[in-house]
Amino acid sequence: MTLHLLRGLSLLALLTTACGSEKQPEVKATPPPASAATALRQDSVRQGSPATNDELSHELQLQPIRANFQSLNARKQWSRVVKRELSRSTEGGEAVFYYEGAVPVKIVARDYGETGQWLTEYYLLDGQLSFVYEQKTSYNRPFYYDSATARQNGGPAFDPAQSTVEETRSYFADGQLIRQLRGKGVEPKPASEMLPLEQKRLLTDYNELLSILHAPD
Repeated sequence: MTLHLLRGLSLLALLTTACGSEKQPEVKATPPPASAATALRQDSVRQGSPATNDELSHELQLQPIRANFQSLNARKQWSRVVKRELSRSTEGGEAVFYYEGAVPVKIVARDYGETGQWLTEYYLLDGQLSFVYEQKTSYNRPFYYDSATARQNGGPAFDPAQSTVEETRSYFADGQLIRQLRGKGVEPKPASEMLPLEQKRLLTDYNELLSILHAPD
């Protein structure tokens, strides 16, 4: 199977998964999935509950991150757009770097595998990572598992409508991961232990993309 086929399947899978909900993931690099923008607006202090000082502090930190996210995704013109092929997964992928002046301010990476695909969007503010949106789509079977294969081996065939989607939103301030939410605003527990590990993972992936961007042709 080719990367082009996987991209076609990804569009069908995402659109089918989105039916009947407010999620409307977009395969194109710009704009981002509508679910990301919706969730970003909802990632605030608890509705109907008194906010603690820590929550209010986080809320103040999130405001410029949201504003930057909206500003970058509203842009129609970029100084430069650079594409790089990725080989981090079995079926390859692509990273797109959006420039403002001499530096990239937004990166959209897609990785394709036999059993799913991964979308990761990175947003920079004042030269530092400010927000990362991750969307993991898991297929019910490998994409090549057609009806004939299913009959031969038993079990269901690959069906895009049976794909599941997981979302993670990570907020950075001054180079540090300050908050991470999954799905409908669920914060991983215990956050004090998870945040340093997740920060290391996200920054490692981000720096890997920058290395790919600047690698000689």
